[in-house]
Amino acid sequence: SYIHENLCDALIILNRQDKSKLDILLRICSKEDQPDYKDVSLEVLDFFIKKIATLRKADVIDIILDPGFGFGKTVNHNYTLLKQMQIFKILELPLLAGISRKSMITKVLNVSALEALNGSSVLHMIALQKGANILRVHDVKEAVEVVKLFATFESAN
Repeated sequence: SYIHENLCDALIILNRQDKSKLDILLRICSKEDQPDYKDVSLEVLDFFIKKIATLRKADVIDIILDPGFGFGKTVNHNYTLLKQMQIFKILELPLLAGISRKSMITKVLNVSALEALNGSSVLHMIALQKGANILRVHDVKEAVEVVKLFATFESAN
């Protein structure tokens, strides 16, 4: 397929409101155990810019960006991406953060994925503050609470 031949990795998601449209989720993925990034955020941004141009040429309109937390990145890479995530907002596309229960939490806190709820909630709040529009989560009720608190915080005087 076009996507398979021209992108490193992509997920195609049916748009539930208009089933004639497809959403493309660009995700940075690597099978490397110790990836070599000189500047992880700029390299991900560069990847997005190139792949968005390819998708636009193919008349793909709806694109969601996912920096790929946990995929072929070290713990430090993941926290650097999270800290600098707002740079992706210059692309003016929805930004997804898939942080829930990731090793970037479990390794730092020395807990299992099932014990990572508190860490997930904290990082979800940071992701929202850094510009995430969408959270990919395991614990929906708790993530909804984070979003409500974030919205209340943002609307405060």
